[in-house]
Amino acid sequence: MATRPMVESMTTSFCELFGKKMSEQLVDAWVDALSRYRDGEVVKAGHRAMEECLRMPTPLDVIQRMPINQTVEESEFRITSAKCSKCGRYGLAISEPQGAPYLCRECYSGMTNEQIAAKFRELGERATHASI
Repeated sequence: MATRPMVESMTTSFCELFGKKMSEQLVDAWVDALSRYRDGEVVKAGHRAMEECLRMPTPLDVIQRMPINQTVEESEFRITSAKCSKCGRYGLAISEPQGAPYLCRECYSGMTNEQIAAKFRELGERATHASI
């Protein structure tokens, strides 16, 4: 669990770096958003956000930079946490064929997040209504 002293230290650094005002409410919001992550994960992701963000990072900016503990490797592709070579976002990305540049799911599929979500909803509805 992310501890309050660590989160407070990180948000203080963010506020100083990006010229924002520090408050208890800000720290409370960050602690709440990061409570399910470990200090070490948050620190690494926070450093990455500090290097990559052009504005004050949000908790989501930090969460998106969390290391994924597992890399999926098959003979033809690799999925891991990486920076997309096309759009520059950091998150779950695929390299296909293996060794090719990493692409996020939006760049890889050519669909927006909304289109991907709609496709999964459609597949879920079909599976729910399928006859056995």
